[in-house]
Amino acid sequence: MKNIIPKHKQYSPTKPFLSLFPVLLFFLLVGSTTTYSQRYIHDIRELEQFARDVNNGNTFANQSVYLENNIGDSASPFTIMIGNDRTHFQGYFNGNGKTIYVRIGDTINQYVGLFSQQTNGYLSGVTIMGSVTGKHTVGGIVGWSDNTILYCVNNATIYGGDTVGGIVGKLTGVSEFFGNKNAGLIQGTPSNREGVKPIIGGIAG
Repeated sequence: MKNIIPKHKQYSPTKPFLSLFPVLLFFLLVGSTTTYSQRYIHDIRELEQFARDVNNGNTFANQSVYLENNIGDSASPFTIMIGNDRTHFQGYFNGNGKTIYVRIGDTINQYVGLFSQQTNGYLSGVTIMGSVTGKHTVGGIVGWSDNTILYCVNNATIYGGDTVGGIVGKLTGVSEFFGNKNAGLIQGTPSNREGVKPIIGGIAG
């Protein structure tokens, strides 16, 4: 004989949850569509892939990138500059106070740093050690910037031409710039370019 549950009791315990199911499903689906705008970097391979993505044309505009661990060491430094003359990083990069051991070198082009150039972007909590070498407009964190740089630290040695800084080589039209520190050696070699005066600074060139 079947156990028959009275109709008025059969669904009452679950009705509130069933009625919320479409709402929960909606938020789950909407939430999943926004995950594309966030990227988490855990190791040097992921950072190298991020750099290649930027260098190949992805500006990461309106997207966030988070560094989750320290990256590289003296034996295996990070060597790929992020961005170039064609593509400037335009997203939000949060270093979370983690350290990237770099060995960035480009003695042919200007705008050299961990990031080549930053426009409409946001760099925060990035710390580097190692070395950055460039021709002109060289900075530890970024070669040239016109936007926000907060709480970044340079512990690397920076070599450059006539515009060199520990955090940024050249800073123009910045919206926010504070909490940044330099503890690295800054060396500049004036190039004697006509009309260009050497500018070498601990924080900014």
